[in-house]
Amino acid sequence: MAWDWITPVGSGVVAVAGLTFGWATTVRSQRQTADLAREGNRHAQALAELAGEQGRRLEELRHEQAGSDRRGQRLEESYLEVATTVVRVSSAPLPDAEDLVRARVLVGLFAEGPVREAFDAWLDRFEKLRYALGKQAEAGDEPTGSTRDLHSPRDMWRRQANDARLKEVDARERLMTAMAAHLGRSSS
Repeated sequence: MAWDWITPVGSGVVAVAGLTFGWATTVRSQRQTADLAREGNRHAQALAELAGEQGRRLEELRHEQAGSDRRGQRLEESYLEVATTVVRVSSAPLPDAEDLVRARVLVGLFAEGPVREAFDAWLDRFEKLRYALGKQAEAGDEPTGSTRDLHSPRDMWRRQANDARLKEVDARERLMTAMAAHLGRSSS
């Protein structure tokens, strides 16, 4: 009977060891759960930040695209107005100076270098044409002394006006080509 106390003590030790082990397992499980929860929170926060950053970038891209679309549309409208003005002014007997000023401003604001150069070349040719037509009108319609009088002021200015008209048409076509090329590059 000396050994009868071993069974209850052994059972008590096993019970205490089981409780201690259960408690230690629970504490370790709670720590692991807390660590996993913290890691999950950090991961969720990182995902939220990434989603927010991507959302902001997407919104910036949409804004840039809308701005680019508006610029492209404004460029197209400006070139259409410049082309209409150039054609109208070229065919008008007395062109409106305001139209030329507006066209020059639009070209200055929206056109690239080659278009500006083409517009300036056209404007130079147009001014020379207006000058030649004015001189031709000043020379009047008086008949020449001979059909061979090629040196009369009237015939000289008529030839100058015809030459200036051809050069103005060529410069106008170059301007239209330059504007079309710029529109083609900006829309692609």
